[in-house]
Amino acid sequence: SRHGLGEGPLVLFLGKITPRKRLDVVVKAFAAARPDARLVLAGNDMGGLAQALRLLNALGAADRTVVTGLLTGAARLEALADADVVVYPSSDEVFGLVPLEALMAGTPVVVAGDSGCGEVVRDVTGVTGGGCVVPVGDDAALREAIDRVLTDRQTWRAAATAAGRIVAQRFGAPAVARRRRSRD
Repeated sequence: SRHGLGEGPLVLFLGKITPRKRLDVVVKAFAAARPDARLVLAGNDMGGLAQALRLLNALGAADRTVVTGLLTGAARLEALADADVVVYPSSDEVFGLVPLEALMAGTPVVVAGDSGCGEVVRDVTGVTGGGCVVPVGDDAALREAIDRVLTDRQTWRAAATAAGRIVAQRFGAPAVARRRRSRD
C-alpha cells in the first residue's frame, strides 16, 4: 500500500541492480506475464536500472512497475513477505541470499540455475516445492515459472513456507555456528 501497487499479484526483484543480476530477463518475462501483475524492482542501482527502465518502456510494462531503491530493515522483510513471487535470475552468482530469505518469509522463488542459490533452491524445494530453477537468460522459462506460481499462490506459499523451514535449519545462525565449531 505504501507504493500504491493495487491488488494484483506482486512480483519482486530484490538485490543490487547490476547487469549480472539479469534484469533484462526479469523485464522480458514480466512484460509477457499476467497483465494484472505488478513488478517491484528493489535495490541499489549499480549500473543496470537505466537499461531495465528503457526495456520496460519499450515493452509497455513501465506502468505496472515500481522502483523503490534500497530497502532495509522492516521494509525489506515486508517486501519479501508481501510478494507473491521473488525472481532472482542472476548469472555467475556465487551464492545469493535473497531467494533463501524469501523462502524463510514463506514466499516462493524463481531463480536461475547458474547460481549457488539455484543449487540450494533445487535441493530444498525438490521435496516441498516453493521454488523453481530456470535456465539462466531464458525469459520464456522465467515467465512460465512466474505464471505457474501466480496461478496457484496459496499452494506455492505453503510449499515455500515448508522450504523456508529447511533453509533455516540448514543455513540459520545455529546451524552455521555448529558447523564452524566442528571445524575448529
